[in-house]
Amino acid sequence: MSSKKFLSNKKTERVTIVLPSSLKERIVRYYNEQQGKNPHDKNFKSLSSTIHFLMENVMNFFKENKSLDDIKKIIGGNIIQFYDNLSFKALSLQYEDLIKLNKYMPFHFHDSPKLFINILSIFQENLPIKDKTKVFNFLNGFANSNLHKTIVEKININPLNTNSDQDFSFEIKIKGASPLLLFENMKLNASLLGYLGVKVVRFHQDMENLTCIMYVILTDLLFCKDISREKERQALTYHNLSQIIHFENIINEEDHRYFFQKLATDKNIIIVHKNYRVFEQILKKMENDLRKFGKYSKDKFLLSLLEFFQKLHWIEIESKMKLSFKFKLNPERFKRELNFLIDFLSHHSNVIESEGVFFLT
Repeated sequence: MSSKKFLSNKKTERVTIVLPSSLKERIVRYYNEQQGKNPHDKNFKSLSSTIHFLMENVMNFFKENKSLDDIKKIIGGNIIQFYDNLSFKALSLQYEDLIKLNKYMPFHFHDSPKLFINILSIFQENLPIKDKTKVFNFLNGFANSNLHKTIVEKININPLNTNSDQDFSFEIKIKGASPLLLFENMKLNASLLGYLGVKVVRFHQDMENLTCIMYVILTDLLFCKDISREKERQALTYHNLSQIIHFENIINEEDHRYFFQKLATDKNIIIVHKNYRVFEQILKKMENDLRKFGKYSKDKFLLSLLEFFQKLHWIEIESKMKLSFKFKLNPERFKRELNFLIDFLSHHSNVIESEGVFFLT
């Protein structure tokens, strides 16, 4: 029997393990690839040295208090850096309250062009050639590379037609941690996927089980690096968001603010009041707030009044410098609103009309 001293000084020990044939094939394939690329690297001089190299690096990784979940997140340093540069830590409950009012507000390219351009750059640098299996593996890896269970518990991407290598239709199933955070995440994903060149053809949500599913098709835009197709990318983001943000969802919300928030973005819709005494109280409150919280000059105060009525879609400001505006509504049909507006503004300034344009002087 070997002495204790002899055993402790041995450089290597033999360990016999049984591997599934599929795993063995992957290790052998990796060994052959690395040996071809690095013929003089001692780590790949034999199959056993390659296995030793892999195991040693994994154990060193664990030694740094990392876990298997951390390994799953690693696709490439540039992807990790991408998330690090654009991410932050926040209290999920507080963040959920902040995004509540924005539930049905779209997220487009112009809201954060840096995000869209950066993620497109990463995909174009790392996305494999148009090979369905490789693309599938890459998408799954990227989707789960920065997963936080307080927002999204799990993302599964599965091909819909496994019998065809040319059918690039996929199901993206996301399990969330809370309804609002999940919905916000789906909006972001749909918009980003559209910019990359992935078209959402159908969207299904089951908020009772905190699950959303997007059925998507990979278009040729995903594999295209032609910058002249920028308009097509942005158009696809609008299409994808239209599958998620639509009146069928908004109308069935108990909170009516979502409905009026959507209408407020349409300049062809105006807001009038049934009871103008109540409206006068709202205006009085606005005037007091402007004087209390803003250090306004008279012109700035008047401009704020005009901007209020512009948000109601009553007027269109012609010149902020000249404090001029046009009454957008039909003056015959909305004579009451026009008279109310002129009367209200006359309490703060002289109102002069010239060829359909009103001036505050």
